[in-house]
Amino acid sequence: MTWRGDKTLPWTFIPFLMLTAVFVGEVLPVVIGIFGGMFGAYGAKEPIIKTWPDFGIVLIIYTVLGSFFWLLYRYISWWIVGLFAFVLAFTLEKWVYSHPEGEIGLTNTMSLGAFVQFVIIYFLVLVLPYLVFQAIRRKWNTRGLVVYLIIVIFLNILGLGFTYYSMVKKGLWPWRPVQSPHRVAVVTTPVMCLR
Repeated sequence: MTWRGDKTLPWTFIPFLMLTAVFVGEVLPVVIGIFGGMFGAYGAKEPIIKTWPDFGIVLIIYTVLGSFFWLLYRYISWWIVGLFAFVLAFTLEKWVYSHPEGEIGLTNTMSLGAFVQFVIIYFLVLVLPYLVFQAIRRKWNTRGLVVYLIIVIFLNILGLGFTYYSMVKKGLWPWRPVQSPHRVAVVTTPVMCLR
């Protein structure tokens, strides 16, 4: 194994990583939460379309991270970048991101389950897209990358549209999540009274 990266990695990796990370890390968990009945509940994943400024900030952050990891993957081997990503992610989870009171997370405990979940999530968001990008690039070149980008843009739009629809339908637009574990989440099914 070598520690050198791929100096031929094109700039198209930036939108590839950014759009894939937004879908896997932000859109998909919210859609799964909607289908699981946890949307808007205390401690559930919040949508990135809470407000338009929040949405813009999230896209800027993912673009900066995509650019940063593009540079890293160009100069350092992917497995070293993966280790760096896990250290960065651990630092962010431990000291930057806020976790709801009572939630089992890195700030409260570091169980084996939390560690495995942590490794899987950050592998899916930061390392797997590089490996997929390289596989598509080798097999289908630019045409495959364009098709992939169109598909992931469509999936992001579809997921965000469904999230917005669910927010409006459940009365959560503008975003009003449950702020306490002692309050009940928004009722998602109407209750009928019979006389």
